[in-house]
Amino acid sequence: MLIVNTMCKLLTAILTGFYANKKGFLRTDATKSLSSLIIRIASPCLIITSLSSVGDVDHQEIYLVLLIGFAIYTLTPLLSFAFSKLWRIPDGSSGTYQAMLIFSNCGFMAIPVCQSFFGDSSVFLLSMMNLPYNLLFYTYGKYLLSKDGNRGSSFHPQELINPGTIASLLAITMYFTGIRLPEFLSESVEFLGAVTTPLSMVCIGSSMADYSLKEVLHEKTLYWISICRLILYPAVTYLVLSAFIQDIRLVQIATIVMGMPVGSMVVMGAAEFQGNMKAASGGVALTTLLSIVTIPVMAVVMGIS
Repeated sequence: MLIVNTMCKLLTAILTGFYANKKGFLRTDATKSLSSLIIRIASPCLIITSLSSVGDVDHQEIYLVLLIGFAIYTLTPLLSFAFSKLWRIPDGSSGTYQAMLIFSNCGFMAIPVCQSFFGDSSVFLLSMMNLPYNLLFYTYGKYLLSKDGNRGSSFHPQELINPGTIASLLAITMYFTGIRLPEFLSESVEFLGAVTTPLSMVCIGSSMADYSLKEVLHEKTLYWISICRLILYPAVTYLVLSAFIQDIRLVQIATIVMGMPVGSMVVMGAAEFQGNMKAASGGVALTTLLSIVTIPVMAVVMGIS
């Protein structure tokens, strides 16, 4: 029943955003502004306040979560390169398709999904697992997307200093030192973080309304991307981690992260480098649409109830 209730809430918010965009009172510019609000303020607040629900988590578990995160973002670039060669993706598109296979919507969508399934404490663990994401995106991710575009890629260390990274590092520092925010400040931050889940789903729905579903459904390679991103990756993650890790919740969180749709960061990067925006947008739209079905199926298979 938890899965049904969770997906109904998320789907209702997505459809609300889609409807609002189509009716013209939540336009693309407004969606981008709301997305920035979530990424820069609401989500970091949620990460920080997730500490209050962590409880007595063993330090070894935190190290294990970080290890899982680094393993994920070491192996997925190798897999994406192999798949791009297998599918014979031509120059001008290969970088974008590889980026879609590497970078999932691990923050914008995975955080509210995990929060709904496992509670606030999972947000802290998920944030630790995703620490390598920014490092990889702003280095190798930019390189891949720039290959398909008209602008060269250059790495700027300051790009790694963003609200999400700062909040994650602050949360882990507070966890290990035992420092906590004063109650008045903690409640204020928690109040802001609470809008992350509904607003993020509304923004995803609004963004989907900007894509031509007809064009998306005609791009055959995107179906292979969807199969890898939504089925193959989470299945392999679950099977491999289950063999080595006893904590089933960590296995489930990692599996959900790997089963998320293509991340919106790929579209933003393609836009920045004047790259293959059509492929990137189509990948986000199709995988997000299909994930409405695959996420609850994944939860049922893993025994989340």
